[in-house]
Amino acid sequence: MNIPRMKKIEGNRTKAVVADRIINTTRIFQLSLSKNLYDTNNVREIKNRNAASVSVKLA
Repeated sequence: MNIPRMKKIEGNRTKAVVADRIINTTRIFQLSLSKNLYDTNNVREIKNRNAASVSVKLA
């Protein structure tokens, strides 16, 4: 990720721009993973669901 250096004078606005850029790249990264898997809670739930379905199949 390439964040160009900005003038320090702009202060908070610069921080906001950088933050937006970071958020956008992470969002793109999250979407590029899987539509459901970017949220850690979702990952946990899906793993639990899969584990449950496996244990049901084994029983």
